[in-house]
Amino acid sequence: MCGVCGELVLQGLQRPDERAVGRMVDAIACRGPDGQGMWHDESIALAHSRLAIVDRPGGYQPMVVSTGTDANVALSYGGEIFNHKELRGELALLGQRFETATDSEVVLRAYLQWGKDFVSRLRGMFAFAIWDSRTRHLLLARDPLGIKPLFYAVLEDRVLFSSEPKGIFAHGYLRPEIDSSGMLELLGTWPYRSPGVAVYRRMHEVRPGERVLVAGGDIVRTRYWRLEPADHRQNSFESAARVREILSEIVSMQKISEMPLSFLISGGLDSAAIAALALQDADDVMRSFSISYDSQSFVPTAMRPSDDSPYVRQMTSFLRSQHSDLELRTSDIVAAEDDATRARDYPDLGDLDCSMLLLFNRVSTDSVVCLSGEGADELFGGYPWYASARSAVRSEFPWQRSLTFPRAFIDPAVAADLGIDDYVRECYLNAAAECPILEQEDSRNASARLASYLDLTRFLPVLLERKDRMSMANGVEVRVPYCDHHLVEYVWNVPVDFKVSDDQRVRKVLLREALAGLIPEDIRSRPKSAYPSSSSPTYEKYLRESLLDALSEDWPMREALNVSHIRAVLSGREAPPHGRFAVWMGRLWSLYRWAAMYRPSVS
Repeated sequence: MCGVCGELVLQGLQRPDERAVGRMVDAIACRGPDGQGMWHDESIALAHSRLAIVDRPGGYQPMVVSTGTDANVALSYGGEIFNHKELRGELALLGQRFETATDSEVVLRAYLQWGKDFVSRLRGMFAFAIWDSRTRHLLLARDPLGIKPLFYAVLEDRVLFSSEPKGIFAHGYLRPEIDSSGMLELLGTWPYRSPGVAVYRRMHEVRPGERVLVAGGDIVRTRYWRLEPADHRQNSFESAARVREILSEIVSMQKISEMPLSFLISGGLDSAAIAALALQDADDVMRSFSISYDSQSFVPTAMRPSDDSPYVRQMTSFLRSQHSDLELRTSDIVAAEDDATRARDYPDLGDLDCSMLLLFNRVSTDSVVCLSGEGADELFGGYPWYASARSAVRSEFPWQRSLTFPRAFIDPAVAADLGIDDYVRECYLNAAAECPILEQEDSRNASARLASYLDLTRFLPVLLERKDRMSMANGVEVRVPYCDHHLVEYVWNVPVDFKVSDDQRVRKVLLREALAGLIPEDIRSRPKSAYPSSSSPTYEKYLRESLLDALSEDWPMREALNVSHIRAVLSGREAPPHGRFAVWMGRLWSLYRWAAMYRPSVS
């Protein structure tokens, strides 16, 4: 999958600091354990850490093409272009000559042939930096759904960029700092960040479907892809057939790998579909992986009404995969906490991040490439708020009251001084204003379209970030077929009545119909059950004791918290938010761990 980083000097007689860029690439070495490379000229140093998937002998980067006397175009790229063979054939007919079989060279040759607009021709998951010495322009770009990350910092005399914030901090020129904008994100919208916002002062994230052109001191941001509304003229049967057709094509493209391929199995609809499609014409037995907690400690909830384990066993038996289930204990989660925080560079999702980190550590012992089911809920309407969106007019993010940082945990004076409620309201209004409208669409479909847009552009990115960081920390490439932008463009325009049943209790109807006859009926009809989290009393006890100790310390962000209320929750005098102690105390504990590890200055 690879890591991308570098330094561009904007002015003066300075040259890029190669030793500092060396520290940058070392910081993200986990993203590419198969080798590192660096290339530089008088203005830029590009670096790359490689996870070799395609053309292992010939794909080392940065990749450089000479275009004339002292003129070079150089690329540092991470990801997979799933239509690279088709593009290669088209480019060869246009006169481009290839020296490797890599998709990396296809990216570079496509830029040489078509210029910066070439990015709209790519189908895959990617983030890259291209330096063109002919124009002295740096081009940064990211895939349409934001599967692969890319951050940059614009400073007085240079631009730093990296696949992860830790790469930028490793340079040494910029230190972690949180200003009022970062505080608003951490206390107002976290764990969901506003698009393009990196929380840290002076740092930005390339938005999904965006390219950023650095030309001299100018920064030009352009959205090359966005969702567009269109009339849907097929009936429900035809729509389900088309979804099956598109998804089959995507999985067929994404399962091609020179390295061992595996898939994640949760016992749910989304992962089962990907695995079944991948194995339709496969000759070899594939590896599959899942996680579980001690089944004796399972506690049903509204979001997780049933235990995964019986469904996982049924599905892996059906697939005849070579399966490994990682059963986790509290001690495993605790041991992984620091590594999960370091992988994320932000406060994480507590045991949800830790368990995923441990899962990919297990995957890495047998496999390098893994298929996963992220994106199906956001696309096909799997969340409870999607069903209610058929008739509700929204005034806030549908997950806002249950999933963002509890107001009761924030010092009231700090919340008022920052204007947190106004900020969150503005974030929602900006997101809603982005959603394009189809003329003469009825209010029910318009409301559902908005709910899906919010899911895809605000909710899904945090899940993709978690999947990327926890997998790449273990040198595993995860592919997410539901996030192919061709599928997203089609399904986003399908009427809500095709996705949610009349009683609004059965969701993802379109996907279920598309998978008829492909997977066991028990799994095809199973209600959604959220990603597993610990409900162990031992874990709750650990959180109580750890947080009570932490609240007695002095650490960044502590003064923004309502410490007396948090102590009351920990002691049992006050109820936890939404009755979910481990969820919210786990996230508060991750805020402390991040602040203690990164020691950001707070201004």
